[in-house]
Amino acid sequence: MSPHLKNFTQMSTYNIFNVVCLLVRTKQPSACYTLWEKAYLMFGLFLFTGSLWSQSGNGVLSSAVPKYPQDALAFQEAEPQQRYVEIELDFLSMGQIEDFLKLDLDYDHFHPSVGKNNLVLPASELKKLLNARVAYRILVDDVAAAISRRNVEYLAKNPILKSDRATSGFELGSMGGFYTYAEVLQQLDEMKTLYPNLITSRFSIGTSYEGRTIWAVKISDNPDSNESSTEAPVYFDALHHSREPASMATVINFMFHLLENYASDPRIGYIVNNREIFIVPVVNPDGYEYNRQTNPNGGGMWRKNRRINSGSSCIGVDLNRNYNTDWGGAGSSSNTCSDSYRGASVFSEPESKVIRDFTSSINAPIAYTTHTSGGYWLGPDFSNGQTEFAIHAELNNDCMYENEYIYGDAAILLGYASGTTQNWMYEALGTLS
Repeated sequence: MSPHLKNFTQMSTYNIFNVVCLLVRTKQPSACYTLWEKAYLMFGLFLFTGSLWSQSGNGVLSSAVPKYPQDALAFQEAEPQQRYVEIELDFLSMGQIEDFLKLDLDYDHFHPSVGKNNLVLPASELKKLLNARVAYRILVDDVAAAISRRNVEYLAKNPILKSDRATSGFELGSMGGFYTYAEVLQQLDEMKTLYPNLITSRFSIGTSYEGRTIWAVKISDNPDSNESSTEAPVYFDALHHSREPASMATVINFMFHLLENYASDPRIGYIVNNREIFIVPVVNPDGYEYNRQTNPNGGGMWRKNRRINSGSSCIGVDLNRNYNTDWGGAGSSSNTCSDSYRGASVFSEPESKVIRDFTSSINAPIAYTTHTSGGYWLGPDFSNGQTEFAIHAELNNDCMYENEYIYGDAAILLGYASGTTQNWMYEALGTLS
């Protein structure tokens, strides 16, 4: 993947690694856990390099005096569209970090360290920092707008050449370099036209809250035939979170990689000939389309679906907190205004129900639900599955030579795994990812 593409990521601190290592099981479906065939499949992933913060004091938050109180006051008024800011904080001790984490701010994937840290969070959260007397400095006062400006300027100055692409079929979309929902469908249709014997036409697996179709395809050597009795299924998805378009871009590029190299790379030929590979590139079309409408040049920060929550002016549910696995636990929120709002009940959302029903129907022993932007290869909660953990660890250790991803149990690395797709598939279906 061209290093130019790092400039089209969804948040201001994304970077790109060049290689992701994927592993798929060999043998028949009944023996899927016994033997592994490594396939190092080259495609780019955008990763969050870190977003952190700054404060002075001796480890007690209440003793710190805000350096920039006017920054918080400027964002206290209600905004029709949520604004995100990037701030800098300076932690002088672990005590300051521990106190800071108790504020329960609404942010994603933050792991602070002593020293200067950058953090992206909703501007409405700045009032909490002001009230807690936390000192900070605003680096970017509107992250989405900054990304949109950057995308327009960079694309004008640095057109992506065909030689820069990792695959011939993968091109830049119109939304700051990313495909829109409509353009994703065009790509799926193009794949079918170019490789009719390797991929199905897109087929509906259900509809979203606002009535948009959630599409899937299958890649295999006999894509239009049911080969479930002889070939194990593999499942991929992307865009549970609509502000993570790099997840979708990665999956689309990976699909082209399989299709374009089927005839020339025996490893890929083996995988396609011996697997039914199911892909859902856009799980959350409503949220993704909303970001296109509000930020047509990219940078839209909407994360959830677009459910109208009863009794609240705040919209949306975090689909990746809505699955029936430790629902309501750490990492999710009961606040409808939170980016991590888990919904009124398990599987309250049509999108999560669609994925539940589809993955249950294919019962894939391997799945890869793709997100940005942590730089992790996250596993499910292996507390009752030490054999699976050993397999997962061996796989990820091999892949570290290619991608340098931190790997392990999501509940340990992130501090939560509640309501997530991956953990539900492992617990309910025995799927390893």
